[in-house]
Amino acid sequence: MEFIASRKCLDKIHESETYLRENPVKVQSSLIFQANTDIGQYLSQQSNLGRILDSHTLKMILDKVMNVKRKSEYNVKIPSDRNQTFHLEGICSLPSGQVIVADHSNKKVKLLDKSYNVSGHCDVSGHPSDICQITSSEVAVTLYGEGVQFISVSNGQLVNGRKFKLPLVATGIAHHLGALYITSGTALYHYNMTGTLVKKLYEDTGGACAGKCIVNIFEY
Repeated sequence: MEFIASRKCLDKIHESETYLRENPVKVQSSLIFQANTDIGQYLSQQSNLGRILDSHTLKMILDKVMNVKRKSEYNVKIPSDRNQTFHLEGICSLPSGQVIVADHSNKKVKLLDKSYNVSGHCDVSGHPSDICQITSSEVAVTLYGEGVQFISVSNGQLVNGRKFKLPLVATGIAHHLGALYITSGTALYHYNMTGTLVKKLYEDTGGACAGKCIVNIFEY
């Protein structure tokens, strides 16, 4: 659901940029936003808001604000895969239209072309658990029990870059303005790009599982 929303946003951004290039004339305009009261009412009833959401709760919220009109299935198996059962724990769409997926089962990160065919891959030292975009050609991948691996796209291939260790089992990662937001089993942390802890943002002392995280990049 996160991937679909991201792709739709990118399409709208590209459409807007194309329109602005073709229509450079400055005009006076104003926008009025009207809140969707149905969404607000639903979110106000969720006791889990204000804490780390589990995947089931997040799916329920996304189901309220998004409608999936169609879906397609693609095969990401390559000859060097040892496991026949795939657990794709993370997915990231690049501005180029390429997609990068984290293959947890085979300890691989795979690059898909615009037709979602595997066009490249790289092996990683641990089981990848999540992935996020850093730049237009670089992503960060959490390796379960090991740390964070940076991977770049170069000449149509994936290349392993620098890596830093973490004193926790990282399950989720997100990036915004040079900050990394990483989840463990029960907490959400803010790290910088060199792997230094800035601060712990949240912890559920009740032992609830903290899975993936999403950063809201919109300003109000």
